[in-house]
Amino acid sequence: MYIRRLVIFLCCSAGLIGHHKNIIAASSLKTSALVRHLIAAADVYVPPNADQPGQPVTISVHLTATGIQREHALQSDLVVLLGFLDLNWRDSRLTWDPLQHHNISVVHLPADRVWLPDITLYNSAFINSYDPRSRAVFPEERQLVSVHSDGTVTWIPRVTFPLSCNTTQNTAADEVHCAIKLASWMYDGSLVDFVTDFDYISHRSDYSDLYSQRVTRYRIVASSAVRNVRYYTCCPEPYPSVDMTFTARRAAASQLRLAWAALRLSFLLIIMR
Repeated sequence: MYIRRLVIFLCCSAGLIGHHKNIIAASSLKTSALVRHLIAAADVYVPPNADQPGQPVTISVHLTATGIQREHALQSDLVVLLGFLDLNWRDSRLTWDPLQHHNISVVHLPADRVWLPDITLYNSAFINSYDPRSRAVFPEERQLVSVHSDGTVTWIPRVTFPLSCNTTQNTAADEVHCAIKLASWMYDGSLVDFVTDFDYISHRSDYSDLYSQRVTRYRIVASSAVRNVRYYTCCPEPYPSVDMTFTARRAAASQLRLAWAALRLSFLLIIMR
């Protein structure tokens, strides 16, 4: 009797596992069909509102710093800011009704299969040189974007900003004062506009670079972010940008950290003896 029950249980379990796999496969097929539909509707070369001049696609921009490094070996005023941009905009070509697509409300698409804003760091320290870092603003830009059913696209690329900054060095403080200018390289304000949801640059509380695992010695102590618009004599269109500034100060090692380092060194010396 026990063996019979065991056989029945194993058969039922196998059936449930097979049914679960079928559910997962069916769900994947539904998402795959929606992704194929969206990619077919997208155009990587044309902005969402290209046929509606005067109604630009609005890009919300926010910068989070993960590391600030001084490059003394190259030039005294060179500062490299590492971090990521949080970019959001709406693409009407990437909308769908979740009720007609099995309640799927968000999908992830390859970033190189949808239109992306051509955001450029206008005041790069290497913009007039052949240094490869002048082209490394988005070192891993071809990743994924999140697309919601209302057409909202979220792209969070890593960034590397080489900046020429004003520096202050004395016995009391070691500070850098930097500016960042972000704008479209090809589109004027009739096609692409910018807003910043925050009037400051955010930063991680532990000030460690997530990617290189290097601990930055500088901390942001003040920052600002504003939208500006410029007009040129050549053209009637506006040219918007997001202009940021920040002050970073060298972080002194805490007394506790120094004491702990001294204690570890003493312990190692005792072991070696």
